[in-house]
This record gives sequence, structure tokens and C-alpha cells, in this order.
Amino acid sequence: MKNSEKEQLRQEILTKNIYMRQLRIWFLLSILIALSGGLIAYWGFTGLEDPLLPSVSTPVRTVLAWIGSVIGTLSFLFSGLVMIGLINGRKHVLSLIDRINGK
Repeated sequence: MKNSEKEQLRQEILTKNIYMRQLRIWFLLSILIALSGGLIAYWGFTGLEDPLLPSVSTPVRTVLAWIGSVIGTLSFLFSGLVMIGLINGRKHVLSLIDRINGK
């Protein structure tokens, strides 16, 4: 393998690592959104008495619970897709490293 090809592969690995870092951030944010949506859904469906919001009526709680559950489910599915992307991206970066090392 020529030095120019090795340098090109090194640049590609650096770029892919930057993308992987961004995917990790997306994964953490989607898990956070899924968790908060789940908490809103739990609060709305169980009817807990909240000292911060004592005057919220039952129909409003139900609507908020459904919105929270839909958003939580969608973000949980998105986090699963991002996790698949992270796994496949890591495999690809490792294969590029093996190509540089000549394995």
C-alpha cells in the first residue's frame, strides 16, 4: 500500500471518528428524550398529585400522557437505529484500521 493511500485512509478514519462522536451525542439525547417522555406518560396516566401543577385536569393529563408516550416511543426507536449505526460504524473503522496495518 502506498503512503498516499495510507494517508487517505487515516483521514477517512479521523472523519469517521468525528461522525461516531456525533452519533453518540444523538444517542444520549434520544435516550434522554425517551426517558422524559416516559416520565410524562407515567405522570399523566397514573394521575399523581403534583405539588407544582395541582390544578391540571384529567383530560389535559390524558392528552399529555399520550403525547409523552408517542414521543418517548419514537425517540426510543430512533435511539435503537442510532445504536445500530454506532455498531456498524465501529466495525467499519476497525476494518479500515486493519487495512492500514495490512491484515
